[in-house]
Amino acid sequence: MISNSITYAYLRGLNPVTGKDLSRRFSDWPGIIRSGIQLYEALGDEDGGYAGDIRVTNEWAKILNVSDWFGWIGFEDVPESYFKDV
Repeated sequence: MISNSITYAYLRGLNPVTGKDLSRRFSDWPGIIRSGIQLYEALGDEDGGYAGDIRVTNEWAKILNVSDWFGWIGFEDVPESYFKDV
């Protein structure tokens, strides 16, 4: 359901660009529509830069019940082994 809710929010955002309501294809799944609308609305109207990206990520995680899947650390705190594993 998480992936479909994100897809719904994405397609809803494309409506003004494409002139087509692609999100209508989700009409049989009201739960996806409900959470997809919440995700879309959490984006806001203005680009909030880096701080806005963190705010949106945290809000989406809360909406999707995955807040405990990740944690934020400072860039300087990334272990050296991370760069070897990538």
